[in-house]
Amino acid sequence: MSMQVTKKFNNAKDMIYQKFQQEKEEIENIDYEKLMARFTGVKNKVKKAGNSDDDENDDDDEDDDDDEDDDDDEDEGSDEDSDVYGDFEDLETTQNGEQEDEEEEEDYEEEDDEEEEQIEQENKKILLKKMFDQAYDNKELGDNNDDSENENGNKKTQKGLNKYKGKGRGRGKREGDDDDDDEEEGEKKDLATIEKEKLEAQKQKNIREFEGESEIVRRAVEGVRAGKYVRIEFAEGIPYEFVEHFDGRYPIIVGTLLASEQSENFGMVQTRLKKHRWYHASKVLKTNDPLVFSVGWRRFQSVVTYAIGTNNKTMVETRMLKYTPEHMHCLAVFYGPIVPPNTAFICLPSAAKVIKGFRICATGVVLETNKNIVIKKKLKLTGVPHKILKTTAYVKNMFNSPLEVAKFEGAKLQTVSGIRGVVKKAASSPMPPGCFRATFEDKILMSDIVFLKSWYTIDPVSFYYPVTNLLFANKPTSWQGLKPAVQIRRELGLKLHINQNSLYKDKDSIRPVARKFNPLRIPKALVADLPFKSKPKLIKSKSTSKSSGSTSKINNFTNKIAKISNSKLDSKISSLMIQINTINNIKSINANLKRKQKLEQNQKKLDSNNKNNSNSSHKRRRL
Repeated sequence: MSMQVTKKFNNAKDMIYQKFQQEKEEIENIDYEKLMARFTGVKNKVKKAGNSDDDENDDDDEDDDDDEDDDDDEDEGSDEDSDVYGDFEDLETTQNGEQEDEEEEEDYEEEDDEEEEQIEQENKKILLKKMFDQAYDNKELGDNNDDSENENGNKKTQKGLNKYKGKGRGRGKREGDDDDDDEEEGEKKDLATIEKEKLEAQKQKNIREFEGESEIVRRAVEGVRAGKYVRIEFAEGIPYEFVEHFDGRYPIIVGTLLASEQSENFGMVQTRLKKHRWYHASKVLKTNDPLVFSVGWRRFQSVVTYAIGTNNKTMVETRMLKYTPEHMHCLAVFYGPIVPPNTAFICLPSAAKVIKGFRICATGVVLETNKNIVIKKKLKLTGVPHKILKTTAYVKNMFNSPLEVAKFEGAKLQTVSGIRGVVKKAASSPMPPGCFRATFEDKILMSDIVFLKSWYTIDPVSFYYPVTNLLFANKPTSWQGLKPAVQIRRELGLKLHINQNSLYKDKDSIRPVARKFNPLRIPKALVADLPFKSKPKLIKSKSTSKSSGSTSKINNFTNKIAKISNSKLDSKISSLMIQINTINNIKSINANLKRKQKLEQNQKKLDSNNKNNSNSSHKRRRL
């Protein structure tokens, strides 16, 4: 059964191919010179017909009183019609100088059209400026009369604008039209509708012109029209799996590449990338993890290296990042085909498995393509002093051989305490290998750690793997590209190797042991010369040999001094007592205020009683 189906399929395929070859031969037998002559004749015919329509419209707008002018216009129109609707196949001939005259007329007409367009644009700008000025005046003035006048002026200017907008190929409004319905329709029209009308009119012209022509001629002149089915044949380069595992649920979009993109030219592509905010807010993208890129017509997998640019002159231009920043763009470099700048792209974590949620992990745009991009990473080397001689010290455990020391001669050093130094020269044989001599601006200690800050150049991974999921039967899950390290460890059940030196430590373990310093001893001669403020205030304990009673007095005095304890209970008790004392103080203050107020009231009463008694005694004396 399958053999019969394949035979029928092959027979049908051969018939279609033979029919196509016949049509191709018919197309090749066409006389293209005659066809081109007819096509140019039709073009000139349409152009002159449009000019004659404009002349007729101008004649209609003029007064009908002058009969002689009307007769002349009619004669001119008839002459133009005779010229236009003549046998246009003779346009290629140059008999009697007709072709040269027509070419000169066409040149003059093109110049006139350009001048008319410039005048129209200038008039349009003037009308727009008037409308803007009137609208601005309406905002400032609140008068109803002024508003009505401005509205009338706006209507006039809008009519003028509509006249210039609708003008083109004899279809615009003219100055003499006073029909209200036509004006309202012109106001409603915008640029989009005008363009649509032009396209529709051109389409109708093409249909009328090529209505009687055969399909072969129309295809040769117009090309393949919209809505027609096209058969595409690929000569080579298509694997048989593409046809064998074809699935109609996955549509195929056919596109072409530019000439510069078709060559197999690969290099490092530098882009500006940002992690998509909808892709796993808790996750970030890691350097050297593979991503699937969709750039133009290409889909491929590559390994990305993230970096960030620095404007500081003392630092490197591009510094490598281990992870993408969360809410800002960064530079991303990957190996792939050369792409023009300003080409947008999207990134997916994988094209094999179906991910729940938002799949697009990053978006970006191509900045430039360069085969050599310099990306550097910060590298910090550490060492320990081996021998110290004033400001000179021998440092070990930073390099492994004198050759490495020779490469870093003149490099800047720094200790944890901030003392700066310079690498001088590798030490001789008695010293351990890799030991070198360095000078510092101050004497360092054996407990100091010496740092050397440097930059290490990183080469991005050159990996390119095109996505070929259309060649598999099970398209979504069959294609498998490069897996990230996290997925491989999860599948194999491997644990991440943890470096103990990279882990955070407790503060108590990091803190150094408290150092004990020797007491400061000042010579007596120097103490005698010092002023009183600078002299040491040290209380000397009296010797027990002179009197034993003095020591007992001192001990009794020290016992009387209150001991300060730092227990939590004592602190709570002290805070409670302070609160009680503050409450008592507030109560005593309030009581004193009340007592004073009562005393003042009693004093006032006494004063009033004394006045009354004195007045009564005076009255008695008078009587």
